[in-house]
Amino acid sequence: MRRNAVVLSVLVVGQLSVVYVLHALPGTWVDWSGDMRLGVLIGMFLLLGAIAYLLFRGKPRVRFVWIAATAALPPLVNEVISLFGSDSGYRGLGFVVMVVVVVVMLIGALIASAMSPKEKN
Repeated sequence: MRRNAVVLSVLVVGQLSVVYVLHALPGTWVDWSGDMRLGVLIGMFLLLGAIAYLLFRGKPRVRFVWIAATAALPPLVNEVISLFGSDSGYRGLGFVVMVVVVVVMLIGALIASAMSPKEKN
């Protein structure tokens, strides 16, 4: 449990750090096409889901719950922050992003689950 909480914290802080860096360097993504950006993001979240599956401990169902929490927390933090901000035009968009990211990360975790050796009980 403690290890899973530490892994959750590290993955969430890592995701928030990547978002912060991307906002600090706005010109980085502008030169890429929309399809290229979407492909890179999907690939990153698939890889993150697979890595998270390997880092978390427990039965597969428990790992999937931890991975869903890992994917859901950054958009929820963003929504809480936006409540105090001035941009109300996109309020609630974080929840849509959260669902999409959770699904993509769980697909990555399912791929890692299928490729990893089965544990003996």
